This record gives sequence, C-alpha cells and structure tokens, in this order.
Amino acid sequence: CSSMVGVVAQRLVRKICADCREPYTLTGEEAVALGLPEDQPRQFFRGRGCPLCKSSGFRGRTALYELMGMSPALRALVASNRAADEIRQTAQREGMLTLSEDGFEKARRGITTIEEVVRVTKFA
Repeated sequence: CSSMVGVVAQRLVRKICADCREPYTLTGEEAVALGLPEDQPRQFFRGRGCPLCKSSGFRGRTALYELMGMSPALRALVASNRAADEIRQTAQREGMLTLSEDGFEKARRGITTIEEVVRVTKFA
C-alpha cells in the first residue's frame, strides 16, 4: 500500500458516429429513470445511422475512466482494511469521478450515448 500511487478502472463504450450524430432531449420520465437532477441539461446525442457506420449510429470506441489517486486518508483506509464502500465514498468526497459520472459527461458532450453509459457501468 505504501508504494501504490493510484487505482484506475476503465470501460470501453461505442462512440457516436460523427457523420450522423443528432441531438435529442430526454423526456421527464427518462431523466427520472436515470436519476438526473431536475437542473441537469436534458439534451443528449445519438447516431441516426448512415452508410459510414453501417446504420448502427456508432463508429469507434472510447474509454470511460475512474482514477483514484492515493491520498493520505485513502492510504490509511486501505492499510486498515476498511470496506470498499468506505474507501469509495472517501475518494468521491476528495474529487474522484466515477465511471458513470465520466460517462454521463461524455454523453452530454456527444461522444457516446446515455444507453452506452448505462450498459457498461450499470451506474458504477
């Protein structure tokens, strides 16, 4: 534990095809089902399908990341064999983005879809 610098998790998601990407707005029910706060933007993107992506709406892949740098507080929790949930909560309080948070940000920017984020993270 004393030589550990950090821990990283990664999941691959499909990228929206840049040639047929289109915006859409989540319905209120969809936003509630995803647990999005009311003040969150509800415009996201999806691929309509085109010859370049073989009508799939996707072309290529990118990664979602979760990086936990080892702070003194986290190092102490790991050294004392604390529960993973406690370590995760502390890391999040210290600013760690979870896989799903990174995914939702990439979905907002039009890199991937909400469905891809949910599929690979199961809200990790």
